[in-house]
Amino acid sequence: MGHRYHPHHRESRIHRHRRQVPGHPLDFSHGGGTAPFLIGRFQTQEALMKERDSRFPQGVLHEIRKFYYDTAQANHPGALAALLSIVPPSQVLLGTDYPFRKPAEEIGGVGAYKFSASELRAIERENALRLLPRIAA
Repeated sequence: MGHRYHPHHRESRIHRHRRQVPGHPLDFSHGGGTAPFLIGRFQTQEALMKERDSRFPQGVLHEIRKFYYDTAQANHPGALAALLSIVPPSQVLLGTDYPFRKPAEEIGGVGAYKFSASELRAIERENALRLLPRIAA
């Protein structure tokens, strides 16, 4: 057993998801957790992987950038800045951690960030509808 924040753990999850459901988007909660802060560690680990070419032919960062991330518990400027250094606002979804935090607090934090009106609308609604087209219909 390894520590859940160990790079192998996340890499294994990414690889397993890609293999089991290719083309299906994956949403990491809480702004990706520690992932935005550990990118350097993932890249160092990737360089040491013997099977890196078969598991991550375009690199682990390329794979991480394919996913979506919600803002639950990641609605403050530091977390949002770290997340947005990895993915564009088009891959960010509004998330709340109800009942642990009040939705108004989560929404307020995202709303106070320096998003444009169109980026905020996408995060609050449009990005999710793009992922779940049956709901949009």
